[in-house]
This record gives sequence, C-alpha cells and structure tokens, in this order.
Amino acid sequence: MVSSARTFGNTKALLFTAIALVLSATAFTSPALANYGDKVSDGFVYTDNGSEVTITSCENQNYCGTSIVIPSTIDSMPVTALAQYAFAYNNSDIADVSLPNTLTTIGRNAFAEDDWIGSINIPDSVTSMGDSAFYNCRGLTSITIGTGLTEIPMFAFTGASSLENLSLPNTLTTIGEGAFRNAGLVHLTIPASVTSIGDFAFGSDSNLRTVIFKGNAPTSIPVGAFNGSSYATLYRSPTLTGYGNDGGHFPAVGQWDTRGLLVASDVSYYLIGDNATFTGCAPTACSGDFTIPASINGHPVTAIGNGAFQDATELTSVTIPNTVTRIGGSAFQGATGLVSITIPNTVTAIDDSAFQGATALTTVTFAPGSTLRYIGDFAFWADTNLTGFTIPNTVTDIGNYAFASNTSMTSITIPSSVASLGVSDFLGNTALESVTFAPGSTLTHIPTATFSSDNKLASVSLPASLVTIGEDAFYGTTSLVNITIPSNVTTLGPYSFQNSTGLKNVTFSGVSKLTTVGTAAFMASGLEHITLPKSVTTIGNQAFVDSASLATVVFSGNAPSVGLNAFSGVASGAKAQRLLTLTGYGDNGSSFNGLVVTDGLGWAWPLTPAAAVVTVTKTGITLKTSVATAGAGVLSQVATTKVGRLLATWCKTSRSASLPGTYTLTCKLSSHARTTLRKTSMNITLNTTLALTRGKKATVSQAVHINRTK
Repeated sequence: MVSSARTFGNTKALLFTAIALVLSATAFTSPALANYGDKVSDGFVYTDNGSEVTITSCENQNYCGTSIVIPSTIDSMPVTALAQYAFAYNNSDIADVSLPNTLTTIGRNAFAEDDWIGSINIPDSVTSMGDSAFYNCRGLTSITIGTGLTEIPMFAFTGASSLENLSLPNTLTTIGEGAFRNAGLVHLTIPASVTSIGDFAFGSDSNLRTVIFKGNAPTSIPVGAFNGSSYATLYRSPTLTGYGNDGGHFPAVGQWDTRGLLVASDVSYYLIGDNATFTGCAPTACSGDFTIPASINGHPVTAIGNGAFQDATELTSVTIPNTVTRIGGSAFQGATGLVSITIPNTVTAIDDSAFQGATALTTVTFAPGSTLRYIGDFAFWADTNLTGFTIPNTVTDIGNYAFASNTSMTSITIPSSVASLGVSDFLGNTALESVTFAPGSTLTHIPTATFSSDNKLASVSLPASLVTIGEDAFYGTTSLVNITIPSNVTTLGPYSFQNSTGLKNVTFSGVSKLTTVGTAAFMASGLEHITLPKSVTTIGNQAFVDSASLATVVFSGNAPSVGLNAFSGVASGAKAQRLLTLTGYGDNGSSFNGLVVTDGLGWAWPLTPAAAVVTVTKTGITLKTSVATAGAGVLSQVATTKVGRLLATWCKTSRSASLPGTYTLTCKLSSHARTTLRKTSMNITLNTTLALTRGKKATVSQAVHINRTK
C-alpha cells in the first residue's frame, strides 16, 4: 500500500533545512590526523585487523591530488572499507576516483564536499554505504551503483546538481531520505525492486522531467518524495498497480506539491522542445514485432532513449521510423530475442552499448543514403551471432570495443570516412578472416588491441595514411602470415605483434619513416627474417625475444638503441647483417646484442629475381622481372645471346632501389630480336645486377627460352 498519510508543514521544512545545515557543517570538518599506530602505504593512511584494511585518509590530509585510485590490497590484505570522512573536504580538487572490487563499505561523509569528482562507479562488491557519503559533490555527472547495495542511505548524493546519468541496480529496495535532493537529473528510472522511497528523496530536483517506474508502486513513499519536481511525468505499464489512473498524480498531491508526478502509461517518452524521445513501453507491448510510433501526441519521435528496450528479451523485431536521428545508450542492450534490425538513413548516432549483448542479432541493415556519423563504445559488443557488418561510408568515429567479442563475425570493411577507431574494437572476434580498409582512408592510428585475438586473419592491407600501430594491436593473431607496414608508420607499439606465431613476412613499404619498434613488439613471433629500415633508432626491451626461427636481421641504417633481451631466444647463430660503412655494430664476427655481425657481401640472398615474364607482340618482345633485393643500390639488367664467340646484346635497363624491397625491371628487346624470333626460337641469358650503394655488386643469371613466334 502506498503511504501518503504524512503531511508536510513548515515544521517539516525547517527540520530538513536544519539537517542540511548540520550535514554541511560536518562535511566541512577536515579528517583527523592519523592516529598513533596508523599505517601509511602509497599515500594512504590505513588500519587493519590482520586480515582486512580500512583506509582512513590520505597521507597528506589537506591534499590528495586530483586522482584517487584505491588499491585492492595493501600489505597482501584486501582493502574492504573507506572510513567516515576519509576523503571529505580536503582542498584536493579530486576529479577521478577508482574503487576496487574488494571494497564492501563506504563510510559516512567519505567524499563529502568533493566538488570536482565527475563520475563514480560503485562496484558490485559494496554492500554498505554511510549517510551523506557523496554529500554536495556538485560536479558529479554520472553515478553507477553496483548490485551489492540494497539501500541508498539518507543524503547520500544530496546536492549533486550536475547529475545527468543515474544507473540504479535491480537489487535496490530502499532509497533513503534526501538521497538525491537538489540533483540535476532530467530522466530517472526506478527499478521494480524498489519498495521504499524516503522523504525528499528526489526533492527540489527541478530539472526532472521523466520518471519511469518498472514495478508496482513502492509500498512506502511519502507525498514529499518528489517535492519540487513539479514538471515531471511518471510512466508505468497499465498492468502495474498502486499509481492510480492516467492523468492523476503520484504520490497524492499534498501541500508541499502543487502538481505531483503526472501519471501516464502505454508508451513512455519525454520532450525536448517539441520533439519526443521514446523511452520505452509496457512490458506486454515491448515484445514480438514492435513499431516505434513516428509521433506521440503530435510530437515527432526523433530519438530512442537510453535503455528504451534494455533486457526486452521477448522483442524479436522493431521498426524504427525515419524521424529518428539518434539511438540512445543501451537502447537494445540485452534484447536477446532481436534477430535483425534496419537503421533508417536519418540516424546520425548510435550511442554506447546500444545493441550490446543482443546475442540473437544476425543482421544490421542501414537504409540507402545513411547519414550515420558515430558508433559508440560497446555499441555492438558481444553480439555473438552477428556474422558481418557494413559500416556506412559516412561514419567518422567508432568508439571503444564497438564490435568486440563478436565471435561469428568473419569480415569487416572500414570505410575511408572513418577518422578514428576505438580501443579493442575487434578484440576477441575469433572467426574474423578479412579486414579491408577502403581506398582513400585517412586513418592514422590502430589503437590498443584493435585486432587482438586468435582469429583467422592471414594478411591485412593497412592504409597508407597510418602513422602508429598501437599496443597489442595484433596480439595473438596466430594465423597472420604477411603484413606490410606503410611508409608513414613511425611507431610499432609494445606487444603489437606478440604471439603472432604464424607471422613470417614483415615488409616495410616505400621510404619508411619507422623510428621505434616497441617493447615485445614481435615477441614469440614466427619471423625467420626481417629487414629494418634505416630510419629505426630504437628497438625496445624484448622486441624479438623468443622468436625462435629468427635467423637474420638486416639493419639498413646505423646501429639503433637496443633494449634489454631484445634478441634473446632467437635462432642459434642469428645474424645482424649490415654494410661495412654503417656504424655502431662492431666488426664482422662480433656480437651485437646477441646477434653475430656480418656485412652485406656475405648475404646468401642479396638479390632474388623471379622468373622473367615474356610478352611477344607483332612488333616487339618484352621481359618483365620482379626482383627482391636485400640492400639499396642500382638494379640493372642485360639480355644477351652467345653466337659463336660473339655476344649479342638484345636489351639493357636499370633503375634505383632506394631501400631493400621488391622492384620490377622491364627490358624491351631490340627490333632485330623480333625479326630473329620469326625465324627461330631464342635462348637468352638474362643477367640481373644489384650494385650496392655501400658495397660490391651482386649478379644473378637466369636462362630464358622464347619459342618461335611469327
């Protein structure tokens, strides 16, 4: 039964004002100095009982810095509690707070009056929170409360005037007096588990416009619970009880509230100007095939709100009208029955976790003429049946983990419009076989762990615009055999190709700008040979460690700085090959970071021409040869035939080879050769020579037979 018997007169108002003043005064009391016997670790003062740790303050009680990361353990004991006033009002300008999942208790006023904290994520491990724990944290914009808390105590978040996002767990039963009084909330969802809401819990929340109750009316809720939130509308399913009729007010109107929460049902929404944001529907309606209305009560629906269909497990399909421009955060998260969806071309943004965990989703179709610009963090994370995805060529930004853990995804094309990828976007996509970067890509960075996983990628063609390859970018890609690093890349990040056990060939295209091979970049790779560009100045710790097949490292420039154990565990007797004129390697036969130094003249393969391709036309003969070189210099080619004691030369050609790489030589035979071929077949000796820039010449010959052709 809804409690509405209590009335609020001037005495009640004065009482709340007095309580607030007392709390404010106590919040402005600095924490006590550390007591005799208290201990200090990494800037935190703490006590322990021999098995658990309670943090009581910062070592410097007047300044804790701008960021607080509470450790999970101190002295091998779990940190389970923050004492009362632990970080309250200490002139610290604390902006970031990270709480460990060992924490169970947050004491009274623990963070009171810390104005600069922007967001707080209370882990599931926390089961107890003291009164006024975050009192007057005016900078808080986002609060996520874990499933361990069943009660939010009185005045816990009073004065969070900047609050925009509040996520309450389905385990919550009680919201205490004044818990969110004077908060900045615009939209609020009350879980079905809540049975009690205290006096002024959301009092004076003058920005509040939408309150969605997921369950029957709380059995205890005074008329002042939403006092001062007189513009808000309450939405609930018509099958839920205790709210009264549509058009009425809940709680019952009292002298503190001239309007109360206006009760509505069917579909829920809120207005921004004249436009409606669809926020959900009754549980019976959000199932099967559902059509979002293009307008509600004459207002065009331009957005799907945060969590609108979250955990709507009975929903199998949804039709989105072409009035919608935005799909909100977690809009379809956990909609495990949703099989396919078409996104109209009016949608410009898909927000964080919009389709996260929609495990039945196999097809996402974008209507022709899509104007999508943004795909948020975790937007399609863990959609385990999504086999492919065509990103519209209007998308410019993709958030972190956007497509991660899609274990059925086999291919992806990144359009040229994408200017930035997020961290771990394709992490754990174990079926991934093909990644294509569209021509004209301007992407400059492959972020951390983008393609990390034991996937099926055999090769990847990276865009020429790329400048950095981030940490763990291709970590553990065991099927990867070949990779070409574009010439603009300056840095291979730490662990970027670690455990790529199938990787055999790494080629640096053009005039490479690479300067840094990061820590463990090729640790435990399958490399047998690598030629490092002359621009390389730094090779990090363990860069090639345990690449057991690596037998040859060709250095094209003077000796770089090499980190610890960079070449430990490579093939026995592995060589560092360089030209004699390069400096910093020592003499032939000496050791360079565990590699045996040799010069370019001793290379077993200074020059490797492929078989010449012969083209015969009515007017001429052309020999085209692809030549792999292991050094820079001038490539030349001569085609000859020995006639008796004479040597007939049919063609000559040459070109510059500025770096080790693969080049094409084209030798056009003389017109006399074409005349000869009309009469008889020809046996030609084709000599290909590399005159090293710093060193001697190397020549390889091949015999070319050309059949008679009239």
